[in-house]
Parts: sequence; structure tokens; C-alpha cells
Amino acid sequence: MKLLFICADAYAFLERHRKDPSKARLTISCHGNDLRQVEINDISMGANQFSQEIRKWMNGEDIHSLRTIRLVACKTANLDPATYRARLGASDSHYWSSAFGAQLSLFFPNVHIKSYVGFVVGTCPTDTMWERYQELGRAQIEIALKDFFSIDKFVDLNDVDESPFRCITFLNGVAVKESQQITHERGNDYFPL
Repeated sequence: MKLLFICADAYAFLERHRKDPSKARLTISCHGNDLRQVEINDISMGANQFSQEIRKWMNGEDIHSLRTIRLVACKTANLDPATYRARLGASDSHYWSSAFGAQLSLFFPNVHIKSYVGFVVGTCPTDTMWERYQELGRAQIEIALKDFFSIDKFVDLNDVDESPFRCITFLNGVAVKESQQITHERGNDYFPL
């Protein structure tokens, strides 16, 4: 695991992909917004600008070694709010083309972009990682991310605009996989649609 970038409200790390160890997975934790953009250092970025930032972070790393970019950022698979509810049930993968994740996938051909409808939270919050980085340094943050990072996905049942939770994977601008949360008495489980 290698930390590529960190600031007060974002970080990115590279690790071997668990399904294909010859490839890498880039995980980016940052904030997404209602404008279908991400925010880093309080600057909103569209997919084009963000792809340029990612390429800077990957300096010295082989972009072609990426299998997946995982965006741990809220609303990166959200659609235009005017059509959101009608399209959530749609099976046509082209309906998702307005999502940030779909747009970003156009800048990284043949790399899966995993993004989320609604809210997603990592177990290592960006502000906490930044504080620890300043206090303990890069090596300790890399250990913490390797040992403790995971994703907490949830549905806010009181917010109909954000329900249901969905994870959408994009490849070359098209949605290729969806996952949805279901809730059981024993807790939360996830299943592919």
C-alpha cells in the first residue's frame, strides 16, 4: 500500500487489487457534492480536472496498471436531480452517463470506476488522517490505512432523495455493475442487482 496524496479533506492510496494482484486499485477518499463534482482543498472539480489531479498523484506509477479507481466520495454516481428518481429503477446502463463516475471513466479507458449514489463513509475520515499525518508522518498513515480502511455504506431512510443506497461501477462511460444495500434483522448485507 502506498499513500499517493493527502490533504485536510482528501487522500489517495494505491494497493494491489485483490482479484487481480498483477493490477492496482486506487482508492480516493474525498467529498462529492450535489453538482456531480468532487471537492479537494475546498476546490470543486469536474471529471476532466479531477482526472488531471489523479495523473499528477500517479507520478511515477503506471496508469495502465490500474484495474479500479474506487471513489469513496458521496454522490459520485448521482444523476441530474430532475431525473434521479425515474432513472434509479432503469436497467439501461446509458441512463447513468451523467454521473460523475461515468464521466471520470471516460478519462481512464478500461479502468473500472466505482462510485456511489447517496452517502458513503470510510472508516478513516479525511480530517483525522490529515491530523495523524501531520503528527506521525507518511509511514504511520500507510500502516493505518492498510490495517483499518473499509467503507461504511448506509441508507438514510429519512431522506428519500438519497435512498436507496447504490454502488455503481463504470467502464468507458457505461454502467457495468450495480450493488444495492438490503437490511435484515441481523444487520446490513449487500447484493449485486
